Amino acid sequence: MGIMAQLVRESQMINEEQWKRAQTAEAANWADSGRNAWRLLHELTEHSEIAKNLLLYLEGKKKTRALEVGIGPLGIGFLAVHMAPYISKIVAIEPLPILGIDLDDKALENYAKTLQSRVEVVHARGEKVPFPDESFDVTCCINVIDHAQAPDKILAEICRVTKAGGIFIFGVSTLSLLGRLKWRLLRAKKPNAFLFVAHPHIYGWKQICKKFIAAGGWSMVWENRPSVLRRIAGHSLMSFWVLERARLT
Repeated sequence: MGIMAQLVRESQMINEEQWKRAQTAEAANWADSGRNAWRLLHELTEHSEIAKNLLLYLEGKKKTRALEVGIGPLGIGFLAVHMAPYISKIVAIEPLPILGIDLDDKALENYAKTLQSRVEVVHARGEKVPFPDESFDVTCCINVIDHAQAPDKILAEICRVTKAGGIFIFGVSTLSLLGRLKWRLLRAKKPNAFLFVAHPHIYGWKQICKKFIAAGGWSMVWENRPSVLRRIAGHSLMSFWVLERARLT
């Protein structure tokens, strides 16, 4: 099998046993997060740099109904922290149990619990979103599909439940071409290391763009496109896209 064919295969569906191993590794990684103020603060500030770009598309719109796919075991995610003033209801799905928050810093604990209260969390997997077609004005999926069993199914489900004219906020870590080759070499040496078990899929920026093109039904609104050099040899990057669901004609 050629190098490029191997890289493409990285993003294919994994079996149930591999997915369970990935989820077990993730659960262990999150285990003490509800008692760790530094971890909580990291979650609250992570990805905040893109929030200002989203305000251009949500500010001034009527109150909207939103879905966050893979909100994480703290049950806070992205929308409740950054977009709550523009959203009337936030629903989320998450396969792992939601953790309680118990901190020495009670002010921070109360704030985190307030954020949790903004979200209705449903225990489910992104490959089968338990909502009807076109249920949400805004959908969000950040740092999820590289941990999932069937990433393409998740993207298809998000497309299905997003209303025509609705906005999809998407983010995933992308690696350069050389970064993906390095990943494969390191994973071959230590296949049971947390990093490789918890992340069964890896992506390049262009691979993700092709997924949206192949799926159809989306138009690009905003992206933080890396330079060509970074796509070839740079460090990993959390890449983001804001897409609009095609309006019915």
